[in-house]
Amino acid sequence: MFTCNGNVSKNEFFETNSHELQQQPYNDTYSIFRQWQYTPLANYVRTTNHPGQNFTFISYNILAQDLLEEHSHIYKYHDSRFMNWTTRLQNLQREILTLRPDILCLQEVQSDHLSTIVESLNRLNMSYVYKKKVSFRNDGCAILFNRNLFQLIFKRTVEYLQPKGADHLDRDNVGLIAKFQLIGNPNVTFLIATTHLLYNPRREDVRLAQIQLLLAEIDRYSIDDDGKRIPVILSGDFNSVPESATLHLLKNGHLNYENLSRNTLSLDDNQGIVGKVFLPSSIGITDSCQHVDLVNSHYKANRTRIFNSEYANNTGNVEEDLQAKFPDQFSTGNLTHDFKFSTPQPLGVNQASTFQEEWLNVDYIFYSGSELKLVANYNLPTKENCSRMGFIPNRDLGSDHLSMGAKFFLEHN
Repeated sequence: MFTCNGNVSKNEFFETNSHELQQQPYNDTYSIFRQWQYTPLANYVRTTNHPGQNFTFISYNILAQDLLEEHSHIYKYHDSRFMNWTTRLQNLQREILTLRPDILCLQEVQSDHLSTIVESLNRLNMSYVYKKKVSFRNDGCAILFNRNLFQLIFKRTVEYLQPKGADHLDRDNVGLIAKFQLIGNPNVTFLIATTHLLYNPRREDVRLAQIQLLLAEIDRYSIDDDGKRIPVILSGDFNSVPESATLHLLKNGHLNYENLSRNTLSLDDNQGIVGKVFLPSSIGITDSCQHVDLVNSHYKANRTRIFNSEYANNTGNVEEDLQAKFPDQFSTGNLTHDFKFSTPQPLGVNQASTFQEEWLNVDYIFYSGSELKLVANYNLPTKENCSRMGFIPNRDLGSDHLSMGAKFFLEHN
């Protein structure tokens, strides 16, 4: 039968909560422009007892205080009263508690603020996993989850700083993956992944390489013992606009990169083209965004060729010419994946999630799996309406990004 989450009743899960935002000390502009938009499936789920679990999913870049202070020139026109961590945490707490997520993916989580953030959300019964950047930087990604609904099976961290990754994988950004089972039905499992990709607007090539690596790791951990793909939700700050090469790969499942410009991966740049070689074959990630050792052993191999500072080095030190051994899997000029991702919010429309010299959208939620049904999307404001809200953070909003949200129904027998 239909199972409600641990924080709300069935009716509360389906009600549009824009009025709740207005009852909180949010400004009217923000509360009017952000509402839950329900899909046709919502009425079916609401009125039947079809077996499944509903849950609310939120992804949010919450702006690390260290980064705010390091790049204070970016915020010179902001009201300084609302830029300190205490005030911002209060605003973040109020917004998140209003949205009542069961799974919360956070980016730019400062490591020495992590425990305070979790404590501020204690009424949501959250446990968490975390991964800090692999450098002197003090922020990273976190996945918080309602421990009354979900049991953590394992977490895996992803490091984009790879010794064999050439100049595409030489940055300290990270990803985080967690596999869960339902408390009430442990046979039902799903995967959550979140990431914060490189910011540099001129290096779309780095972001694409980071996503290729992350997709290979998601592929690795989303295949169950029967060889079946379990449902996946991928979210984060991708620092890529909807028309970018990275987003093209994610939403379409393929990208012809051979004739794109070397750094920006556009068609109108004079930097020279990428050519057929993108990632070096020595890293063992194929152009289908999979680990070569896994896909060619039908996922029975227990090694990959990527590096992770947290785990034993099981990458295999034998140098092989993988390009010669698997010529149709490397340097083809075309990247693919088979996740068949959908997005709660339409891509390529006039919406924005942050301001980077202009209002634009760089934050996304992707999901796949026939058992995972979209019930509602937490709509983003238009760029024009974002301009009306003014600079963020402000007296109402605690970050320089807007939160992303979706409500899902995980169908099971």
